[in-house]
Amino acid sequence: MGFFSKSQIKRIEDRQPTFGFVEVRTESGVPLAQATLRDTSKFGAMIRSTSQRNFPERVNLWFPKEQIDVSASVRWSEGGDMGVQFDHSLECWDKTVSRRNRLDVVTTHLERAGI
Repeated sequence: MGFFSKSQIKRIEDRQPTFGFVEVRTESGVPLAQATLRDTSKFGAMIRSTSQRNFPERVNLWFPKEQIDVSASVRWSEGGDMGVQFDHSLECWDKTVSRRNRLDVVTTHLERAGI
């Protein structure tokens, strides 16, 4: 894939540290991986995947807490991390949902895994 590296990306807006759950899917909706939302802006996000797989250039993201389904372009990928640019801006991020809510997210991940 001809993605840019993280250091080459010029950001339109600063990102806010976040911690939440996201499911990465193909454009047709087939699940690829469960992931953790690490930071967000209204134009994109950094996602940490539980999978070390290569992702397609285009993905669909499902944010269950926000009940949002959005298409995005993968701008960079490194290990299990990737940066995505949304097809349209999202103004929905709750600024109070920050890294301090990790316990809730981790608990949700463990429950989904049956632990």
